[in-house]
Amino acid sequence: MKADNLPGRSFKSGSDEYLYFSGTSYLGMATNPQFQALIREGMAIYGSNYSSSRNSNIQIDIFEKAEAYLAKFTHHESALTVSSGFMAGQVVIRSLEKTGNFYYAPNAHPAVTRSEDDFYTGKYEDWVDQVIKNHRSIKGEIVLIINSIDPLYVRKNNFDWLHELSKDRKILVIVDDSHGFGIIGEDGNGITSAIPGFDHIEILVLSSFGKAFGVPGGVILGKSEIINKLRSHPYFGGSSPLVPAYLYAFIKGFHLYAEAREKLWKNIDRFSSGTANTGFFNTFTCYPVFYTAENALYEYLLASQVLISSFRYPTQYDDLVTRVVINSNHTSDDLEKLCVLIKAYQNEKESN
Repeated sequence: MKADNLPGRSFKSGSDEYLYFSGTSYLGMATNPQFQALIREGMAIYGSNYSSSRNSNIQIDIFEKAEAYLAKFTHHESALTVSSGFMAGQVVIRSLEKTGNFYYAPNAHPAVTRSEDDFYTGKYEDWVDQVIKNHRSIKGEIVLIINSIDPLYVRKNNFDWLHELSKDRKILVIVDDSHGFGIIGEDGNGITSAIPGFDHIEILVLSSFGKAFGVPGGVILGKSEIINKLRSHPYFGGSSPLVPAYLYAFIKGFHLYAEAREKLWKNIDRFSSGTANTGFFNTFTCYPVFYTAENALYEYLLASQVLISSFRYPTQYDDLVTRVVINSNHTSDDLEKLCVLIKAYQNEKESN
């Protein structure tokens, strides 16, 4: 379906307007007028783009300011911003790929893989059992790559099992927090606080900046030693940086995220309460995405000009994944209409 404008709570397609319960702009920043005004303010200072290497002899101050801000916000020693979440993954993987033995948890994003051989399609729990069972026999450093959240089937991955890994092994855990950053954790600071701390296990977090926070870029968080190593890698030095005006808007508009999260929690509660008796959805507390095996729900809602997420991912040959995505822009009327339609679908299904 073609959209004539950027979807927020709704979008237009030709002469029709549809309610929109899809996408990943969880806090609605992409269409937030106040945030857009800050971007324009930032462009008046830093221009529409910075087309140079971050390692050039001119250093734009907003990068250092934003990265210090991000490190403090997430309780990491250092932060590094790049042009996209995909680039964040590639900078990390390409700079570290020869440092140890890589083991990928299920549904790792292509951004953090080296080749198709890295994909693991089993259950997370089975993968964890294999790591615990086999890690002592592996020679050299172990690198584990894990999503903080399974965004397709909406499951929050558990990290308590890291306690069971041998303390005499050097282990690096790379966590992709793209679908949690800005939503989960203290004030949206992500997964880090939910991961146990260890002397023998180092945690490196990478994330898209463009989902909840509405900044088209990526971020890498970790100890200063490894972040400095990434800074010196050709994938970082040879790539274009994140547009500075967006980092300006991120810092200046940080209060907007807190306001949007409050709206989002209320909207999640409204939808959860309105569909609690259907048994259709899988999610977890305070998360705005709801997976359903009811693929037919997509066409049913579309007939009433309500669009939810339903497509094959990551390729056209994979299974269809159907989800309802709530964002901060939705009104109580939007959610009421959605819940009424889902209940009507349930009644029709039960009567047939």
